[in-house]
Amino acid sequence: MLSFFNKNKPKDNNSKSRTSTYLLLMTLIAALAAGFLGMQTIEKYTNSLPVLVANTEIPAYTPITENMVTVEKYAKADIKKGMFSNPKAVIGKVVTSKIPANYPLSQDFLAREGDGSILASNISEFEDPKLRAVPVRVEGINALGGKIMPGDRVDVIGSMKLPIGGIQKPVSQTIGIRVPVLSLMGDQGSPSGVVLALTPQQAQDVGFAEEAGQIKLSLNPYQSDVEAAKTTPTTPESFVQKYITNKKGEVEEVQTEVGEQ
Repeated sequence: MLSFFNKNKPKDNNSKSRTSTYLLLMTLIAALAAGFLGMQTIEKYTNSLPVLVANTEIPAYTPITENMVTVEKYAKADIKKGMFSNPKAVIGKVVTSKIPANYPLSQDFLAREGDGSILASNISEFEDPKLRAVPVRVEGINALGGKIMPGDRVDVIGSMKLPIGGIQKPVSQTIGIRVPVLSLMGDQGSPSGVVLALTPQQAQDVGFAEEAGQIKLSLNPYQSDVEAAKTTPTTPESFVQKYITNKKGEVEEVQTEVGEQ
């Protein structure tokens, strides 16, 4: 029995030796693979290039100035087409949408070449070739005391006196519904006017109303009823018919108290 165990003992040693060899080979292969992947990762992230990023949040429709941008190093693998590395390439360009702070600048954020001004960039965002940027004179109180801001939607109401039947009669009519406000003119607290996005026909009608009377603006909520703004003109006759005429169709006399003479 002893000799039997002695004969099998070398086989155990050989088996252990082969296992150790396999483990060593596997370890070497794993180390080589890890080293290869590590080298690739290092090469990927150490091969960096300068990229232009926003130094602070840049609002939409703002011309870029030098202090708004800075240059940071980006891994070459993370650089996308359209990004910039030189500040001179973007200084003076107009931003068409907000760029968050520390976000890389790219061509997608900038107004297209040939857009011209900030207003042209702004109105182009509506993607409606019929719209025009039209300045409209309004007194502060008629513009809600400066509470209207760019981006709001307003109804445009023209109030004027027109020759009807040989007599100058007041008329009021909604000219534009949910019209975009592009910018304010003058002081924000008491603007002298607004720039609206109007169709050529609306611009023509607003211009007539300005010359014949005055323009008032009605601020829309975020979810407004467009149908409610489709009104008929208010004239002396329609006003009397609606508010003063009684159910019998007779004009009611306005009762007043007679004071001392």
